[in-house]
Amino acid sequence: MIGEPLSPRLDPELRRELLSEGAVFTSTWPVRGDDISHDRRLKFDGVARCLQDVGQDHLAHIGHLEIHPHWVLRRTVIEMHALGGQPDQLTAERWAAQAGSRWFTARINIDGERGTRIATEGFWINFNGSSPFRVR
Repeated sequence: MIGEPLSPRLDPELRRELLSEGAVFTSTWPVRGDDISHDRRLKFDGVARCLQDVGQDHLAHIGHLEIHPHWVLRRTVIEMHALGGQPDQLTAERWAAQAGSRWFTARINIDGERGTRIATEGFWINFNGSSPFRVR
């Protein structure tokens, strides 16, 4: 629920099992100039951009980008546990937490080579041509 702390990260043994089954998508993402503030800190909108990009990369990885091109991150909880040095190379691990026919929640943990550590949970909605939620 929004405002409540996120549950702990995946248990290491469960994480290994989910990775071996392909249930966790892993991607790397470089922090770009627009993603850091004048004092060289990662900005929230940079994290949000990472979350949306990793979601699109995940769809492309499983071959569903053409089928479901319009998954949009609508709401998210972001816990910034540590902000490492910048620029940084981030590794994101993404997996579904709950799902419906046109929505799901995804957990994305982000770790950086220079100490960044972020945990997120986001609510995603599908806005495609066959969706009953299409904007007219």
